[in-house]
Amino acid sequence: MSKHRVYISGPMTGLPENNFPAFFEAEKELKKQGKYPINPARNPDGLEYHHYMDISLAMVRCADSVCLLPGWENSSGAVVEVAYARSLGKEIKSRDEILNEI
Repeated sequence: MSKHRVYISGPMTGLPENNFPAFFEAEKELKKQGKYPINPARNPDGLEYHHYMDISLAMVRCADSVCLLPGWENSSGAVVEVAYARSLGKEIKSRDEILNEI
């Protein structure tokens, strides 16, 4: 059985609850599709921004594709993640595109 690991990318900084509810909802929906979500909202507390970016880029490397949450283009971190994923040839789709797959 092949695994399909999906990194969830989207805005966090400055949003209520760091936008974690959107990340957890996407994680739940991806699991329902039989995918393996990689959710940066599950990272440990207490690190600095550059630590989170280091971890996120490692997670992108581990993923087969990237799921973009709404507003990702307004997040400097998500923009970096997407550019990196593109450089690695990862498939990149919006949350709606992925969740509407059969």
